[in-house]
Amino acid sequence: MTAQCDPVVEFYELVQGTPSVLGRLMQIAAFWNSETGRYERGLSDRYRTSEMDKALTRWHRAFFVDWLSSSLSEKERDAAVYWASSASTREPGKKLRDLGEGAIPPLVRAEERQLFLQDMAFLQALL
Repeated sequence: MTAQCDPVVEFYELVQGTPSVLGRLMQIAAFWNSETGRYERGLSDRYRTSEMDKALTRWHRAFFVDWLSSSLSEKERDAAVYWASSASTREPGKKLRDLGEGAIPPLVRAEERQLFLQDMAFLQALL
């Protein structure tokens, strides 16, 4: 199948165009609707399918795990890329840790959540 025929492949290629893992986390997290328990917020009808929801669930978790398993220097570089690429779209005064809270996938373990938030607070101090 080509990207034009398969919405899941097409969407994955769009997500992969985001230059940082943190940016991909933020991008996917923005689609999460906690009221319905689905990834659907802001998606066009073409992407509102059960297959897409499953794919976004997998990708969100995979990018989160990729981030957690990265070294501190990799995280610092990745966060700098994200911060630079999102400068025009982020809210003034919004802290990286605050933004990171929204990037955490649903149903992660408390330890993973804490580690991620500690990363964000540490990186905020470096950037």
